Amino acid sequence: MVEKLCMANLLFPVMFIGERKGCLTVLVDRDYFDFSGQMQQFRATVSDMAQSLSDPWYAEVGYFDTNGNDVTNESSMIIQDVEPKAKTYLLNIHNLWSLGIKDYRV
Repeated sequence: MVEKLCMANLLFPVMFIGERKGCLTVLVDRDYFDFSGQMQQFRATVSDMAQSLSDPWYAEVGYFDTNGNDVTNESSMIIQDVEPKAKTYLLNIHNLWSLGIKDYRV
């Protein structure tokens, strides 16, 4: 799925991709989620891609935000635990891997 997103030039806003209980969850940068105007098309494309796999998946698209109280609207689909633990889990990964949209440099 990651390769399909990359080849379609749709990987840039993605912060996390996870699978739990037969559902693929894609968390994108909160700014892209709220302000890009392309979320409906992005969701549809991710869903179509997930359904086109040899083992089709149901797909959810949510956001990841380090600036708000709620880091995501899809925490239960990333990790099966209470919201505070899911938040800590995601923030630790974000901190260790320096995730996020980066400036392009030539």
